[in-house]
Amino acid sequence: MRKLTPNFQERVKPQHWSYPRDKPSTWVRRHQSRPYRGLMSRTQGGGPSRDLPAFSRWLKAKLNAMATEERVSLRKLLDDRGSNRANLYRWQALTDEVQGPQREQVDREFDKLGISNEDRAEPYSYLGWIVAPSEGESMSALEGKIRRAKLILKSKSLDDAQRAKFESMLRGYERAYEGMLDELIEEFERDIDSTRE
Repeated sequence: MRKLTPNFQERVKPQHWSYPRDKPSTWVRRHQSRPYRGLMSRTQGGGPSRDLPAFSRWLKAKLNAMATEERVSLRKLLDDRGSNRANLYRWQALTDEVQGPQREQVDREFDKLGISNEDRAEPYSYLGWIVAPSEGESMSALEGKIRRAKLILKSKSLDDAQRAKFESMLRGYERAYEGMLDELIEEFERDIDSTRE
């Protein structure tokens, strides 16, 4: 009886062995982000508005003006003041996608450059910060908010329609606040007059 043998392709056909994995590989476990096991809350909006490109433009113009005034190069100006050139160069190219500088770093660099408290109001408003009042000047929280609102209106990142909208909002709030203060004063004077009689 004749015996059939498999042809060459069948005899040398490679076998693919695969085993199911019960857990990810070591590399995957080391490099993938781990899931957060607790409840996650949605980030609340309404935080301070930041305009990092506007801060970069302001800083670049300020440093160029200081270098031109002293008739030195920008590099020499920063070296003479002992400033951190890497930070200042990086801050001149900020975009909205980055986190932005920290308050302590900006305060330190502005102190080295000799930028006064009054000159810091505009750049700090772009970063969403309020300038602390200088010594001898006391500012209430309300005055600080009014000052911040007026600095927002001076922002170059607003177009004409936005600026008009915010100006009308601020005028309305100021009128309402003034009216409430008038009511308080009148009520006080009425109470004083009634106690005298």
